[in-house]
Amino acid sequence: MAWASCSSAPIGPELRDFTERLLGIPLHNVYGSTEAGAIWIDNELLRPPVEDYKLIDVPELGYYLTDRPYPRGELLLKTSSIIPGYYKRPELTEDLFDAAGYYRTGDIVAEHGENKLHFVDRRKNVVKLSQGEFVTLARLETLFSGIPDLDSIFVHANSEWSFPLAVLAPNARLVARFDGSEVMIRAHLIEAIRKTAREAGLRSFEIPRDFVCATEKFTQENGMLSDHGKPLWPRLRQRYERQLDALHEQIKSREASQFLDIHRLAKERPAIEVVRQAVQTVLGVPPEAISPDMHFRDLGGDSLSAVSLSSVLSDTFAIAVPVDVIISPAYDLQHISNHIEKKLSLGAIRPTAQQVHGPNATVYRASDLSLDKFLSPELLMQQSSPSQFGAGPKTVLLTGATGFLGRFLALDILERINREGGKLICIARARDSKVAQDRLMRVFGDSGNTLSKRFMALEKNLEVIAGDIGEERLGLNPVTWEQLAEEVDDIIHAGALVNHLLPYANLFDANVNGTAELISLALTHHQKPISFMSSIAGLDPNGRASHPTTG
Repeated sequence: MAWASCSSAPIGPELRDFTERLLGIPLHNVYGSTEAGAIWIDNELLRPPVEDYKLIDVPELGYYLTDRPYPRGELLLKTSSIIPGYYKRPELTEDLFDAAGYYRTGDIVAEHGENKLHFVDRRKNVVKLSQGEFVTLARLETLFSGIPDLDSIFVHANSEWSFPLAVLAPNARLVARFDGSEVMIRAHLIEAIRKTAREAGLRSFEIPRDFVCATEKFTQENGMLSDHGKPLWPRLRQRYERQLDALHEQIKSREASQFLDIHRLAKERPAIEVVRQAVQTVLGVPPEAISPDMHFRDLGGDSLSAVSLSSVLSDTFAIAVPVDVIISPAYDLQHISNHIEKKLSLGAIRPTAQQVHGPNATVYRASDLSLDKFLSPELLMQQSSPSQFGAGPKTVLLTGATGFLGRFLALDILERINREGGKLICIARARDSKVAQDRLMRVFGDSGNTLSKRFMALEKNLEVIAGDIGEERLGLNPVTWEQLAEEVDDIIHAGALVNHLLPYANLFDANVNGTAELISLALTHHQKPISFMSSIAGLDPNGRASHPTTG
């Protein structure tokens, strides 16, 4: 390896030192943007593509070209690689350039010398968190400033944190209401923040995990507000950064202790209690806000925090708790708990990505996915010769019917069945078949639209079963599994967990094991053809099968 660089958010010195020692070569810092491309490497401007640059004052944040020891301001550029504008968005394009045609980066830099620039701040106060998510702190401040019990708010984060923290200045009415009790004031404000976040639909990483209680509101007199009455973020950071860093360390230490408790007490408590404590720790949600009938997403969870929860629960119970079970809109915390208890009682172990491809694999090959790793030898041997697939009315099994493509497949199959006879069976995630049917009906929209009318006219030939392609035997009881094995003639597999943020190993249960379960069903009782609806990830740019896949 001859070159290594970080083109994401600035990384801390500890991580940089670790990476350089790991790789044995320097780790270069590359700064750039989607609009302009690469701008500097290790704080040295790249010429080309940079043709010219300038700094301008940002008075609302207190950055000026007259600052010492180095001039500071927003960086504006002209480069040979700059985009001409945003497609069909003239209002955004107009804001992208100044009157002289310089690209506004939105970044505050300090000029340490000719062509030597150092990143300082964001004009719009946007931070990239450690897990790669962007958070607009200014937007959060605007949102939470609507809480009537606050005089002032400052939201802070950096690229080494996975969540923001805040500084809150409660107003005199709130202080008097609770007779100055900091405990009661804090509890009230934490609930107010969470209520506001829920109503605004914020994701978990956008919600301040905790806050420092300020003793005075921000004013121009104490230097926390500009002449325009806007927060002076550099001064606020300077004043509160040490307290916020200490609070962050306290939270991380508390979380580490809670994770140890989860592991230590898992065998002594019901699974639902362990799940609730794990959710509380991962999302930073107070325990009284968590009930078994709540969904992970309703509590502020997303795919990234679901990976964390999946890892915690899988390590704690020594079984695989798939990400798709956690983030599915069909499943609440009680279902996650039931899933864990069921796996523990059965003791069944399904193949994992590590078992199939190797424990240290970094490239996953389709050739590793041989059926003998997923299906029993007895099932493979008894179906060694192909069956003849006859014509006539058929019973078709469809997965993924609640997805965008799946609903149109369902309509198409139902219209064909209406002409030729037969039945369509759909498997949908839900706690029972009635809820599964309701989920499928909702994907067609209101009863008055065209799609819904077409679907309702054809549903007499439809059966919806509650199941899950990510579970053993599709999450079906033995009787239902055998009925499907006997009754189904064709299988159309369009269901999958699609999430471009998750690595292959986290998608394995639903997408690989799920397909293996359908092959098992296709081989049980009589052979059935499977139509597999894959994504473009299965092909290379020329349309050929792409076997190796990086994780």
